[in-house]
Amino acid sequence: MVIGINLGTGKSNRPWLAKSFIETINLLTEKLGAKIILVGGPKDKEKEAFILNHVKHPPLSQVGIPPYLPELISLISQCKIFITVDTGLMHIAAALKIPTVALFPAKIIRPSEWGPWQTPHVILSNSSACKRKCIPSNCTYDDCLKGITPEAVLDAVKLLLGK
Repeated sequence: MVIGINLGTGKSNRPWLAKSFIETINLLTEKLGAKIILVGGPKDKEKEAFILNHVKHPPLSQVGIPPYLPELISLISQCKIFITVDTGLMHIAAALKIPTVALFPAKIIRPSEWGPWQTPHVILSNSSACKRKCIPSNCTYDDCLKGITPEAVLDAVKLLLGK
């Protein structure tokens, strides 16, 4: 089973923590035997390197490869599940009917407005973990990011798989 993970995010939301991606990849490979494909843009290369150096089972990485839309669509279409913060790739996965785990860490971004549509999905958000008012792209605190745990992502994947 192939699970796609998008490391990147758009300008309005916050990227999830590298440590959380590492723990999630380890859980998915150990508990479900998943094969992981990482995607992301050139700005995600540093996070990718850190992740690749710390996971137990290195994933296939397509991070930083020029994002030609047909290739990205083909890659996402091969996934049984797609895990991502709110981005255009989340919407591509939804359009392809790929079950999606959508991470919405920032409380200013509403999943009811920007979440995946017409595909099986689980939205993970714990914006109550943060009591601050901020603009996500400028925030230096990580309370909202830590509020979404790798275990919650694993549970969401299991739910989407019917396990």
